[in-house]
Amino acid sequence: MVTGTADSASHKPALVLLHGWAAHAKYYAPLVAALDWPVVYVPDLPGHGTNKANIHAHSIGGIAEWLHEHLQLQGLDKPVLFGWSMGAMVALEYVQRYGNEAVSGLVIEDMTPRLLNDADWQLGLDGGFNAEHNRKAVGVIANDWPRYTAGVSSRFIARGAPLHDNMQWIAE
Repeated sequence: MVTGTADSASHKPALVLLHGWAAHAKYYAPLVAALDWPVVYVPDLPGHGTNKANIHAHSIGGIAEWLHEHLQLQGLDKPVLFGWSMGAMVALEYVQRYGNEAVSGLVIEDMTPRLLNDADWQLGLDGGFNAEHNRKAVGVIANDWPRYTAGVSSRFIARGAPLHDNMQWIAE
């Protein structure tokens, strides 16, 4: 989804909002409505929302390539990339592949440069998430996706905050 039209007087590049894993573009609807930005592009990344593209088995590198192609198709040159969680990983990979000159800015929301904790890295996912936790999570994902999403979706909002009515679709 692209909102707005280019306004040469504003001199603002397009803003590209990249959602997190197991999310989709509609998560950003309230933000897009509140923004005063001339052009906002909010794609469903491959494997999410309505985007059923099978890009390199949904690897971060494959998604970055997909994003590059779609930014070109949309005519969005040197955008500001805003990446949340997995979207941040995609944005970082995008810059690694296409260089700093490919973007006007980069905003990272809720992501660490390395997910798994180990003896040498303790700044990964909260709770000391390590290789063993990851193996167990992959097993639950493969065997009981609804159970996994019920646990994960509750972490998409502030701890202790109730899922208010218009956010119920997160859990679903």
